[in-house]
Amino acid sequence: FPHLYTLKLQLANTQIHQEIGFKSLTQNQKKIYLLNGTPLYLKGTNYISSQYMSEMDEKAFKKDLELMKDAHINTIRVHAHIEPKRFYALCDKMGFLVWQDYNLQWGYIQSEAFQKEATKQAKEMVDMLYNHPSIYVWSMHNEPPWNSEWMKWKYPDYNTSINKKLDDALYTAIQAYDTHHIIKKLSSNLEHPWFGWYSGKYQDFAKPSKVATISEYGAQAIPRLSSLKKFMPQKYLVPKSKKAKKMWEYHNYQFDWSEKNGVKFKQTTQQLIDDSQTYQAKLIKYATEMLRIQKYTKTTAIFQFMFNEGWPSMNWGIVDYYRHEKAGYHALKKAFAPIIVVAKQTPNNVLEFYVVNDKLEPIKNASLKITVSIPNEKLGYLYFVTMPKDSTQKIAQISLKHESTIDMQLRIGNNIISNHYTFTPYDTKKKANR
Repeated sequence: FPHLYTLKLQLANTQIHQEIGFKSLTQNQKKIYLLNGTPLYLKGTNYISSQYMSEMDEKAFKKDLELMKDAHINTIRVHAHIEPKRFYALCDKMGFLVWQDYNLQWGYIQSEAFQKEATKQAKEMVDMLYNHPSIYVWSMHNEPPWNSEWMKWKYPDYNTSINKKLDDALYTAIQAYDTHHIIKKLSSNLEHPWFGWYSGKYQDFAKPSKVATISEYGAQAIPRLSSLKKFMPQKYLVPKSKKAKKMWEYHNYQFDWSEKNGVKFKQTTQQLIDDSQTYQAKLIKYATEMLRIQKYTKTTAIFQFMFNEGWPSMNWGIVDYYRHEKAGYHALKKAFAPIIVVAKQTPNNVLEFYVVNDKLEPIKNASLKITVSIPNEKLGYLYFVTMPKDSTQKIAQISLKHESTIDMQLRIGNNIISNHYTFTPYDTKKKANR
């Protein structure tokens, strides 16, 4: 995938040339995706190319897709909108899978007229994109009110039935209209565990996932200073005054959630940028690793949110509006690599060590070296690793008794895959007293 063919049609003096491809993408009973019969773990991102879509020519799209390819992303969720056809043509050629959202997000008027028009436009979306082999799923509604209990804190007139009839009708209509692709009624809030931002802490990603597909996770990060200066007036670069904060909020920076997660203005804007990018990278690394070691047991697809900023802003992107990479991009790139080594700290202060292999070939005769550095001592462990293709394996575990620095090195022939951690033991007595 992909294998593309040129279809030529001629009727009288009219000729049509279209590139097409053939694939099957299904899910088995364990929710594992099968691409042409072969299991595939989906490593994705959410994407809105630009709020100003006319600026996204083929060259601009190709640059984004090349950045994604370099970050080992194999699937793109087009988030709550439809991109120009040139985007999908490039995805066909470059081997991406595309989750296509219909353009519904949150709440809408409840009327027969709206439902009729929404169904008509959903079918037009299917007609327009049906023959692109990159498309594998249509998703009808992102976070609809009937699935979004958080709305009761924001809207006094919220009720749990809003848009349920609309989504039932859309789902039924598109299921009947397209029997080839996967149809999702919604991207649910259960698929969006915003640990470390809107709820809990990012370490909650170590808990077993409640759903097989995680379609949103991440954190905000401020772009580099040179990018910030392009859209933020000089007098508002330091977010201390009310007017400056209002300007930052206009550009979508969430002071309250950033501060709740430990990212606060201290002395300089540069330090705030560094702290926000460090936090985003830390969360993405941790979440991605914890979700990937649950591969095929609890998770089958994960989508970081968001790939880029769609307008000059300080947002969820791991690439800013001017296409400068943030620290989060490099964290995702390493965490999405085909083979990774991972250390996990359990609540009982046990360190578990994993190897994740996404390749379609087994790992043979490899060695995993684990170095544990504690005050005044360094301990070394060596394990031999042989594991099947496209699999995850727990290699070893040790007790964590002191603050420790962990270095992992997996040697496969001449290749070395590494990772680095610092762990502090949890106070288990304090937890027991609670």
